[in-house]
Amino acid sequence: PARTGYTFGGYFTARDGGGTEYYDGSGAPQGIWKESQPTTLYAKWTANIYTITFEKDGASGGSDDTAVTYGQLPLTIVPPSPKAGGFIFAGYNTKPDGTGIDYYDAHGTGVGTWQEPKNTTLYAQWNYEAPQKDSSGSYQISNPGNLLWIAQQIKTVVPFNLKLTADIVIPSGTWKPIW
Repeated sequence: PARTGYTFGGYFTARDGGGTEYYDGSGAPQGIWKESQPTTLYAKWTANIYTITFEKDGASGGSDDTAVTYGQLPLTIVPPSPKAGGFIFAGYNTKPDGTGIDYYDAHGTGVGTWQEPKNTTLYAQWNYEAPQKDSSGSYQISNPGNLLWIAQQIKTVVPFNLKLTADIVIPSGTWKPIW
């Protein structure tokens, strides 16, 4: 028999591997049949343990990998340090572009039961750092992540491969949100 994410451990007279074992994990008989009445045999299943590797997308610090048991919530990990350019860690996902399954939140806490029946790489997801307002209510742009956050707020389409090679100078006046 097969069950995704689990290893077959044999057939027993009680659930979860209790009672008498009549067949082992390979299907080989174990001893002589001792039951005098019709008897139901139960499969024993053990959840597999897999390794999660964390792809940090250029960030440093935090956990590099961890073990996870299929069907269980992943253990809490140490998230990576903030990334240069004003990006804040948002969690780990099964796909680099974030369209897969989220398994960790921004704090490194597992957010869903593990459903990947294999060793897996999870990819760091990053949010733009929201710029801080000064006492006049103006946004202070201190890094590219701030500018991308503002552009996102005003519904401007910004390609993900945008590279800023110099400081952004805003002429006299104040950058005010328009929403």
